[in-house]
Parts: sequence; C-alpha cells; structure tokens
Amino acid sequence: MERALQGVDVWFTGLRRSQSSAREKIQVVEWDWKYQLIKVSPLAGWERKDVWDYIRRHQVPYNPLHEAGYPSIGCTHCTVPVPGAGVEDYSRDGRWPGKPKTACGLHGDAI
Repeated sequence: MERALQGVDVWFTGLRRSQSSAREKIQVVEWDWKYQLIKVSPLAGWERKDVWDYIRRHQVPYNPLHEAGYPSIGCTHCTVPVPGAGVEDYSRDGRWPGKPKTACGLHGDAI
C-alpha cells in the first residue's frame, strides 16, 4: 500500500462508521498519519442498507461474491464465505478465519 500511495495527496475510501467499533469515529475528511495524506471517506455515515439501496437504484456493478455469502471481501487467503449471509448482512466473520484479527491493517487505526 505504501508503494501504491507514494506521491498521492488524497486517498478516497469506502470506509463506513457502522463497519466496526474501530471505525465508528472516522470522519468524511481526515488526515491519515500512517500514509501522510488526506483520507476521504464519503460513505462514512452510511449503513450497509444505504449502500445496497444505492447499488440497486443506480444499477451499480458489484462483486458477485456478495451473493455467495461474502459480507466482507478481502484477499483470497484471508476471506471465506459466511453461511447464511446475504448482501445486506455485514460482518467480519469471514475475514482471517482462525486468527484473532479481522482486518489486514491497510487503514491503520480504522480497521
């Protein structure tokens, strides 16, 4: 991520406060100390239902894994489907199975 953000002044993310207690205080615009840039999270105040309502209303393409039980999608080695999960369900249960963590750490404190 450091290489990808090298020379970048602003980073737009899809982080939402409702995703976890670690993210509940994120701001729409804030300084990211880890990567030394401005981080913009325009969906910070949205709930998962808001996201899916928008996707349906505006016919936004989305990853079909959401319909296959993946409420949160990460990389191939850290994400598994969650039995019974639908597109509007959100959890980190399928992330890093068997490990005490639920995020990779790309977003520093907002994991």
